[in-house]
Amino acid sequence: MKNLEEHYRSLDLDNAIPPAGHQARFMERLENAEPGATSASQSSLPWYGKLALAASVILVFGLGMGMLTSDPMQDTLAQVAPQMQWTQDFFVTSIEDDLAALASMSTHPGTPRLITDGQKQLDRLEQDYNKLTGLLKSRGYNPEVVSAIFENYNQRKAVLVAVQEQIEELNNISYASTTI
Repeated sequence: MKNLEEHYRSLDLDNAIPPAGHQARFMERLENAEPGATSASQSSLPWYGKLALAASVILVFGLGMGMLTSDPMQDTLAQVAPQMQWTQDFFVTSIEDDLAALASMSTHPGTPRLITDGQKQLDRLEQDYNKLTGLLKSRGYNPEVVSAIFENYNQRKAVLVAVQEQIEELNNISYASTTI
C-alpha cells in the first residue's frame, strides 16, 4: 500500500485548485447555453452522413446474406475432402463475422466507397473461387487446388481486414477533426 501511495506522490499530477470563481463562470455558461446545443463530440451526423451510414449497413447486410445463400459450391471442398470441413467452416464463419463487423463500424461518409471497393475485390475472389471449386469437382481431390482454395479464403480475409482498418482510420481522423 505504501508503494502505491509513494508512486502516486512521485507522479507530477496536476491537482491544483481552480482559480476563484471558476465554478460560478462554468455554471453561468451552462445556464446561458442554448437548449439542444451540443458539443463537437456530441454532434450528430449530417443527413448525407446518415444516408451513407444506412446505405453501408444495407450493403454489408446484403453482402453477408448473399454469401450465405448464393454459394451452391460452398460444400464442394467438404464433399471432396471431408477432413477439410472444419477449416472451411472456420474461414466462412470468420469472413461472415468480418462482414457483420463492417456494418457496425461505418460512421464516416467515405465508408460506402471503401466497402464498394472491397466488394469488387471480393467479387473477383469469388470468381476465382468458383473456378477452383469447378476444378475440384471435375478432377477430384487435388492438394494444389485445395491449397489454392484456402489461399483464396485467406485473400478474402485480408481484403476484409484491410477495409476494416481503413474504416477505423477514417473514423479516427473524423473523430480527431471534430474534437480539435
